[in-house]
Amino acid sequence: MYYEDISAAYLAATGKIGRIQVNAGLRGEHTGSLANSVTTASRVRKSYIKWLPSATVSYPIDKRQDLSFSYTRRITRPPFSQLNPFRFYLSALNYWIGNPYLDPSTTSQFKINYRFRSYLFELNAGKESDVITRYPMYDTVTNEMAFLGTNLPYRKFAHVSIVAPFTISKLWQVNLQAMGYYNKEQRPYLGKVYSPGIYNYVLKLNQTFTFKNNFSATVFANYESRSGNSLYIIKPMYNVDLALQKGWFANKLNTKLAFTDIFDTYYQQLIFRYKEIINNQFSHWWGAQRLQITISYSLGKTNQNNKKTTVSEEENRATR
Repeated sequence: MYYEDISAAYLAATGKIGRIQVNAGLRGEHTGSLANSVTTASRVRKSYIKWLPSATVSYPIDKRQDLSFSYTRRITRPPFSQLNPFRFYLSALNYWIGNPYLDPSTTSQFKINYRFRSYLFELNAGKESDVITRYPMYDTVTNEMAFLGTNLPYRKFAHVSIVAPFTISKLWQVNLQAMGYYNKEQRPYLGKVYSPGIYNYVLKLNQTFTFKNNFSATVFANYESRSGNSLYIIKPMYNVDLALQKGWFANKLNTKLAFTDIFDTYYQQLIFRYKEIINNQFSHWWGAQRLQITISYSLGKTNQNNKKTTVSEEENRATR
């Protein structure tokens, strides 16, 4: 049984210097938790305070372009599945065990955003401390593979993203998103420290074709290059989605056919980097392929505004 109490206080300030908009804030949190394992008669208490500052500076260069800079510091608490100190079997010889002594991770991140018309450019970099992760332990006698939870000392990361929408013709619109990633984590493992730099990229292409008689088609393609972490290599993977949409009776009746992951290719394949330690590889199938049919009919006009509610991280944890 896991109990968690979170108390937080906020301080925010907003100001303007000429055309420059400045927003700053400070969040202080106190977390008290108790992990009570009735079966093993083990009780783990934790109490900690985190200070989480944030700041954003925005500058509208002109009507076509603007620039912003931000800094955030955030906390990520381990979920219950990472804390529960019992076996969760993935297969007969593979399982993970939670660690009730895990600490939350803290991430400091800088971000730059630049917009020119509809084109977006984003660059962010930062460092995460006490990274929450799992590591494999292999038993040569039983052939069992256990994945155990731990906190890594730190992880450095950087991310660049470019979004470029453009029109090829009146019937053909394209939105291209290209993202590049860099990760370097410090991982102590079996008496050594592993920290290779990992580079990878992701390409997303969304194409919309508009035809006569309120008929349209959307093709989405996603490609993720080879990636991984300090222990595992993740092979490249891709998926393609297709959607067909048709409006009837002056668009009052709308029908949509959506086919997600049409080639059933969205699954991860992981290979352990150091075969002299463990010759291990496995795959995880996400089961993303599905066919969805939607039919909607509009009875008339409405001026009702649907308000979006923001759910805090603490509320999410309380409702899970």
